[in-house]
Amino acid sequence: MLLLVGAYPSITTAQGRVAIAKKTLPIPPMLIDLVGNALASMDGVIFDDLDACPSCGGQVIGHDMRAKRFAVILDNEKERTIRVFVKRFYCQDCGALCYADAPFYPDTRLAAPVVDLCLLLAQQMPYNQVAQHLRAMGIVVDRGTIRNYASRDFGTIRATDLFGFLLPLSLLNLATFTLDRERRPIVGAEALAACGFPPAGRAPLHGRAAPEERDQRNEQEEKEERES
Repeated sequence: MLLLVGAYPSITTAQGRVAIAKKTLPIPPMLIDLVGNALASMDGVIFDDLDACPSCGGQVIGHDMRAKRFAVILDNEKERTIRVFVKRFYCQDCGALCYADAPFYPDTRLAAPVVDLCLLLAQQMPYNQVAQHLRAMGIVVDRGTIRNYASRDFGTIRATDLFGFLLPLSLLNLATFTLDRERRPIVGAEALAACGFPPAGRAPLHGRAAPEERDQRNEQEEKEERES
């Protein structure tokens, strides 16, 4: 993997910045298309399965459906937010509101495959270069978010080399899965499995916080989603 470091020409347009990024961060076009198509195909996918309350193991009933940001990608040089819909459930035993199983780590604003890619790149280069590298791939993640993810323990990230680029299996498997769909609707449970959930030795789908704290966190996340 080649990353050229040096002074970049002063370019003020978004198109110019992307052009410089693509020139200095040579990523195979096939890989860019593969990743971009996989993330875009998740737009509108529904996750609505939950066997039991993650807090107490109690029986749950459906409550409502909420949109969650899966990724932010570049579409014709403009940022496009990819959102999925995750069902919320009400626990009949402890009264907690909890989300259906979905490919998100606790307290993250982006889907696990994107987080995994951020973490792999952060092991190889500074955070600002990670953000540039991601943008060259058509993925938008700011430096502060990358730094936050890199400071946390998400467990072992399984990865493989593709076109000379280290790619997390969660993202590669999702890309392979979406290619095989041939324009058929994507089922949330199948996409969840493609992303590697439930994970073995990885961060859990659901955090260990108390129900009250988790509800407040969910409300904050939903507020940010509405404002984005």
